[in-house]
Amino acid sequence: MTALSIPFAIVVALSGNPLERIRLGAEIILALSVPVGAGIGIYGLLIFARRQRTLETEVKLARIDADERHVTQQYTTAIEQISNDRPAIRLAGMYALERLAQNHPPMRQTIVDIICAYLRMPDRADDLRESSPGPDITRHNELAVRLAAQQIVATHLRVHSDSSEAFWPDISLDLSGASLYEFDLSACNLGSAVFTDASFIGRTSFEGAQLSGRLFLKNVNFAGEVTFESVNVAAAASFTGANFALPATIRSANFEGSCSFDGANFARNAEFAETAFNGPTLFHDANFAWDASFTTCTFGDSTQFNGSVFNRDADFSGARFIGDVSFDGCIFKAKLSLTSSIFAENIYESASPENEEVIPERLVEAGQSLMRTYSNTGLQPDLDQAILVLLQAVDTTVPESPEHASALADLGTALHARYEYSGNSNDLELAIEALQLGIGLAASDSPERANRLSNLGIALRARFELLADFNDLSRAIEVLKQAAELTPSDSPERANRLSNLGIALRALFENSGNAQDLRRAVDHLRESISLTDPDSYALPQRLSNLALILMRLYESSGDEVVLDEAVELLRQSVALTSRGMTSNPAFVSNLAIALHARYTSHGNLADLDEAIVAMRSVVSGLDPGDRLRSAYLSNLAGLLQDRANVLGDQLAMDEIAEAITLYRVAISSADPNDRSIASYRESLASLLERQRNLGIGIDQ
Repeated sequence: MTALSIPFAIVVALSGNPLERIRLGAEIILALSVPVGAGIGIYGLLIFARRQRTLETEVKLARIDADERHVTQQYTTAIEQISNDRPAIRLAGMYALERLAQNHPPMRQTIVDIICAYLRMPDRADDLRESSPGPDITRHNELAVRLAAQQIVATHLRVHSDSSEAFWPDISLDLSGASLYEFDLSACNLGSAVFTDASFIGRTSFEGAQLSGRLFLKNVNFAGEVTFESVNVAAAASFTGANFALPATIRSANFEGSCSFDGANFARNAEFAETAFNGPTLFHDANFAWDASFTTCTFGDSTQFNGSVFNRDADFSGARFIGDVSFDGCIFKAKLSLTSSIFAENIYESASPENEEVIPERLVEAGQSLMRTYSNTGLQPDLDQAILVLLQAVDTTVPESPEHASALADLGTALHARYEYSGNSNDLELAIEALQLGIGLAASDSPERANRLSNLGIALRARFELLADFNDLSRAIEVLKQAAELTPSDSPERANRLSNLGIALRALFENSGNAQDLRRAVDHLRESISLTDPDSYALPQRLSNLALILMRLYESSGDEVVLDEAVELLRQSVALTSRGMTSNPAFVSNLAIALHARYTSHGNLADLDEAIVAMRSVVSGLDPGDRLRSAYLSNLAGLLQDRANVLGDQLAMDEIAEAITLYRVAISSADPNDRSIASYRESLASLLERQRNLGIGIDQ
């Protein structure tokens, strides 16, 4: 029996986990060093070892249980503290929760949720945004608690260079409806963040924040400056209905998923430069009250600015639109810049999915479609896109083919339209070159030849106005005449082409002085008007153009019948304007000038009075920034000056005083380089001298 007890003990020792085997093995080796007769003692050692293990397990479990109870107690106490009425105790509760989360990682998201819930609750003090100014300890203390709560969250969402243990990974935030003060999530790394209906008071920063989930800022209000510079959002982002009261910086940001700014309001500058919108991007009905910059942005999917309003400069210079882009219903009230913008929309279908072969005819059709869209919207993005597509069409169509000729002609028309929009003379030069090439390739009996000749003539006249090269004007008249001759009498285009020819002939008269050129211009414009639909928007302008040519003919010939006709034509033009057909103060101003000319000829005071009434209506509706404001003001002043001459000095003091005021405003608002300023000053000096002679005090 004694001999068998030793192997049994060895078997027991070699069973169990490694640490137990090592410890018990040492005990057995020690026991084997005693005589064999001490077998009972060895067995007693084994019993002791088992009891020791059981005791250690019980102690360990008891310790875990105690730790859990302690954590639960700490958690309960902290919750009670943040619910306390005393700010100092609430603050202590916040820091207690922070320690718990730091020491117990599984609790971190839960504790962040509790802190967010606290921030979502209404302020315990009076509303900080609406309370009266002055010292308020209660408000100050409550703000201190909230700022501490915000700082706790932000601190543990940043990777610290000195210690990675402070960083809490994979945390998401829900601060819907919260009031947040000087909120700073810069350089934070987190999962998702929801701020729907939240209010941000003071400066707000998300600069450099990295979100692996979504970012929702629907209907939020940013009362101070806000920056999202270099933010990265891996999922959807929504700023729908957001209000930015002060400048908003979203520069160099990266939005991987869909991004919406639908209905957003930017009350100050909005800076989106260098931002990448990789998913579908929406700016429906957004309002940009100040400048908006999208320079060098990348729009990687469909992009829509439908219904948005840009009240000041909108800069898309260098922006790249890779997907579909739409500016339907967009309003640009100031400068729109799209220099070097790249519209890479796939607007054609591939002939073969394998080689992505481009069908040139489709490109020509697409370019023409975009030009029609531009004609309807007047939006330069549509025009720029048309030019890029037509450039590709020119590159891909077979040289000297009808499609190539069409692409060149359409490109020339589009480039000239952009010149009229931007004033870039390079566009005008390229337009003329493209139009000339397109006409040269077109067959003499092509139905498109007349249209292309007309467009070339208009472009040549524009270059004449720019460079004053008489050869351009002569060539313009030649091709405009060919265009009119090739246009059938029943074509709706004939009226327009005759009008363009008449305007070019008037320009020829201004350079040649040959009255015959004016008479030819009158004949063409008369026919043009006879062919114009009475409801056409072009009719008031054509009536005014003919009247102005008749006035030049009157000045040349002295034929008062011609002047009377000019007055009647201008009255018709103004009458159409009053019916809402068009709106142009120049028509009314032209009428005043014609009436004054007839007053000068006939001496009929009724003409002068009608001219004054007309010019008053122009001046009263002037925008302060109107480029013709000084001219209109001086014209009215001149009419009043003539009225004063009729009345005599004693009866005309009011007219003299008003004319002086008008000349002063005209001088102050005129361009310093305006050569008319000298004549304004001369007339003003004459009136001031006249006022002195009357003995009236003068306000210098």
